[in-house]
Amino acid sequence: MNLEIGGGTLVPAGWTNLDSRNGDGPWRREAQDTPWPTGDGTVDAMRASHVMEHIPAGKTRIDVMNEAHRVLKPGAVFEIRVPNALSGTWHAFADPTHVSFWCL
Repeated sequence: MNLEIGGGTLVPAGWTNLDSRNGDGPWRREAQDTPWPTGDGTVDAMRASHVMEHIPAGKTRIDVMNEAHRVLKPGAVFEIRVPNALSGTWHAFADPTHVSFWCL
């Protein structure tokens, strides 16, 4: 299984979408609503594109990262894409729903 976190309507074919608006059945949820509806070591690849900056720091984000660790197979990849706060542009700061800022 490949898992997209917060993919909205841009989920590649064959990927499961964990999304509060566009997920199917038990996958219709916020990323921080753990545990996710799959077993340990069942996910081949995971992607969170422009989601992690919306998850509060501290226990909430740690819970998401721990859940990712639980469901990923050994050696699997978790790709995280976030706006770069040090890129010299305003994009990371313009969205009022961003609760954390990331840089390389």
